[in-house]
Amino acid sequence: MYILREYFVAKPGQAGKLAALLKEVSAASAPGQSRVLTDITGEFNRVIMETQVASLAEIEARQAE
Repeated sequence: MYILREYFVAKPGQAGKLAALLKEVSAASAPGQSRVLTDITGEFNRVIMETQVASLAEIEARQAE
């Protein structure tokens, strides 16, 4: 199993909107396999999306979509 982490840096004050948008997208594409996090230790406008995948081929297939 692999965990794919994608980091996004939003404009100041827009991280909440970006997190909500990413939650909607992740729920539609891979329910139960991903989660959206906000960073409280570093930049406050950073949003992280973690996705669990079984293999590297699955990551490549998702990127192709």
